[in-house]
Amino acid sequence: MLDRMYKEYPRGSAPPAMEAMAGKIRAADAFIFVVGEYNWGMQPGLKNLTDHFLEEWFWRPAAIASYSAGGCRASGPAPCGTGPFPKWVWW
Repeated sequence: MLDRMYKEYPRGSAPPAMEAMAGKIRAADAFIFVVGEYNWGMQPGLKNLTDHFLEEWFWRPAAIASYSAGGCRASGPAPCGTGPFPKWVWW
């Protein structure tokens, strides 16, 4: 788990793995997250990833596909308007 957000590091001083991930996120046009349910919610690693790279997600469309028995519980327990995505889509 990450303990500091990417934007909290001075430019060029983040750990190499974080710099590489930020570059991959910035280079992508859109995202599809395929997630399973974890204790009635989103998997902690995905939540941590989306929380620690905020600006890198901006203006990129994203979708969440859940494959668990709980369905949409895995796709977004966060309240509307939190995290990098303006709204969670429930279906």
